[in-house]
Amino acid sequence: MNTTSGTAYLFQLSREQQHPQSLAYTLASILLAQPTKNEIDLIAQQKHPQIRWLEPEKRTYKKSDFELLVTEVQQQQAVPLIFVITQAELLQESIANSLLKTLEEPPKNIIFVLLTSNELRILPTVRSRLIKQEPIQATNQERIPHPLVVFFTREQLGSQKELQEVLAKNPADDIESAEILDQILLYWHQKETFPDQIEKCNRYNKALLFFINKPPMPGSSRLLWRSLYMSLFIATKNQ
Repeated sequence: MNTTSGTAYLFQLSREQQHPQSLAYTLASILLAQPTKNEIDLIAQQKHPQIRWLEPEKRTYKKSDFELLVTEVQQQQAVPLIFVITQAELLQESIANSLLKTLEEPPKNIIFVLLTSNELRILPTVRSRLIKQEPIQATNQERIPHPLVVFFTREQLGSQKELQEVLAKNPADDIESAEILDQILLYWHQKETFPDQIEKCNRYNKALLFFINKPPMPGSSRLLWRSLYMSLFIATKNQ
């Protein structure tokens, strides 16, 4: 799907499927013929410099967000930019109408991705200007890791604020948390083969095993991740 020409796509997805981590592989495939893990990870964390996310606040879009969008679209872009509009069915008619000409003929290197749970709720004048697409599924080898896996397998432990942002955007229930813990443990267990990583891995694995053997009480998964963070933070400081 990799393209540099101006294009406007429509994806019909459930609200749950409109999260960055669910769309990361699809968006990376639009940018690159062969998506890399780094590109996919950046998209999943909403940190990719070539992707702009527009989301409604309290089911309403801000007119100012789209004024900034139009300004950026009108500038000549050296690399592709993707504008992702989630819950596009909530676009006010005035905002939608202001985008019609741009959606019909996007400038070079400008790509629109509109997401909706019900395409019939999008204005017909907008819908007619979009190319309907299905998400691109990654192969088993390319499955996108949960952002908590990405966070806890970095070489340098992130900040507590970053963890809070990850938990806010990517909540994990008790069952999913147990699966994620296993994936993190497997990563650091494999890193034990590197001589310069043995001490760090031993400390991390000890902390991880403690939480794996003491699964979270129902509804307490956030507390588990905060507690794990503090254990790894202390382990890092004691190296």
